[in-house]
Amino acid sequence: MSKWKIIAIAIFALVRPALAGPPYVSDDREPTDYKHFEIYTFNNGTATRSDVGGAAGIDFNYGAAPDLQLTATLPIGFDSPATGKTGFGLGNIELAAKYRFLHQDSFGLDVSVFPRVFLPSGPTNNGDNTTSLLLPVWVQKDWSGGWSAFGGGGCVIERARRQSGEAVGLGCRAVAAHAREHHGDQRAEPYP
Repeated sequence: MSKWKIIAIAIFALVRPALAGPPYVSDDREPTDYKHFEIYTFNNGTATRSDVGGAAGIDFNYGAAPDLQLTATLPIGFDSPATGKTGFGLGNIELAAKYRFLHQDSFGLDVSVFPRVFLPSGPTNNGDNTTSLLLPVWVQKDWSGGWSAFGGGGCVIERARRQSGEAVGLGCRAVAAHAREHHGDQRAEPYP
């Protein structure tokens, strides 16, 4: 057996699922506690044959009132296409408000809305250069024994464009996500 096959088998034998807390790929329905705050840092990146890009930043959440969370996300991004100029700078700033309007104790489910405005990123190619709006609804159900499931979906409202890049109207793109949790074992997955 070759050295590379042994290394590959050893790597696959050591692979385990990643267990992590927030921020999730999806979002839960629960706002930050009243008069408390959460601060998360994040980073992501993608590399393809024609492009390398990514972002890093800070996500700030504040419990402004009972059942109300205000959010500001400030990303710094970069994009390096195989042909063209590399861009580096401020990405799409996100401003949001999450409001939980139904509770499990009275309705059987926790239900929240979390509208978000994504501001234009500016002259660099580190995001969209137009404003967009995400209008999701998030739902959570808890069961005895420590199990809960949450997820939701909504619509992204953004300008539709022709191939030339000229804006021609508005478009709506559906989004959805789900997650499950058991005693702190938190995993989030986007729907395919």
